[in-house]
Amino acid sequence: MAEKDETIRECVFTYKELTADEKMRMQSEARDDYYRRLYNAEERGIKKGIEKGIERGLEEGLERGQKETARTLLSNVEHAMESFQVDLEGACEGLGTTVEAYQAAKELLE
Repeated sequence: MAEKDETIRECVFTYKELTADEKMRMQSEARDDYYRRLYNAEERGIKKGIEKGIERGLEEGLERGQKETARTLLSNVEHAMESFQVDLEGACEGLGTTVEAYQAAKELLE
C-alpha cells in the first residue's frame, strides 16, 4: 500500500510539473504572439506613413511644378508684350499659348 501511495504521489507531482510547464509554454506563446502582432501593426503603420508621405510629396511637387510653369508663362507673355509692343492676345499667339491659359496661370498664382 505504501508503494501505491508513493506511485500516486509521483504521478501527482509529474502531473503538476507538466501542467506548470504547459502553462509556461502557453504564456510564452501568448507573449510571442502579442509581440509579433505589435511588430506587424507597427510595420503596417510605418508602411502607411511612408505611402502617405510619398503621396503628399508628389502632390506638393506637382503643385510647385504647376506654379513654376505658371510663373514662367506669365513672365514670358509679359516680356513678349513689352519687348514686341503687342497686346495680350498677340503675345500669347506669338508664344503658342492662349489668353485663357495666361489667365488660368495668373489665377493659380493669386
